[in-house]
This record gives sequence, structure tokens and C-alpha cells, in this order.
Amino acid sequence: MEKIRRYALPILLLVCVIFFGCPDKKAAEPEKGAIKQWTEETGKKAVDKLQAPIDKARVLKEQTDARMRDMKSKLGEQMKELEEKAPAGK
Repeated sequence: MEKIRRYALPILLLVCVIFFGCPDKKAAEPEKGAIKQWTEETGKKAVDKLQAPIDKARVLKEQTDARMRDMKSKLGEQMKELEEKAPAGK
């Protein structure tokens, strides 16, 4: 009986500390300060402003590449037509 009393109290205290010490993760994490929050918002805005021209350039490159592929295929078709029309002797 003495052994049970000896271990019961520390175990009970440990369980209480674990159970009531940190009930949720949000309470354990400190909130961001106003300066840090402003810095993050400003950084996101800057990234968005820099990313917009890059995205536009990528779209333009894709359109240009598609146009070039189309022109090459049409040129290849025209060359085949010309070869068929050309006399075989030359």
C-alpha cells in the first residue's frame, strides 16, 4: 500500500500537468506582433507585384512558341506541295 501512495501522487501530478498545462496548440503559440505581420503582408504584396510581369512573359512566350510551331507546320506543308508540283527532272 505504501508503494502505491509513493507512486500515485507523482503520477497524478504529472497527469494533471500534462492535461491542464497546454489544452490547445493556439494558446501555446505566441501571436505575431504588428510589425512582423506588416512585414509579411508587405513582402507578399511585393512578391505579387514582381510575379505578375513574369507570369505575363510566360504566357507571351507560350503564345509565341505555339505560333512558331504552327508556322513551321504550315511551311512544311507548303514545301511538300511545292515539291509535288515541281518537275521531277530538275
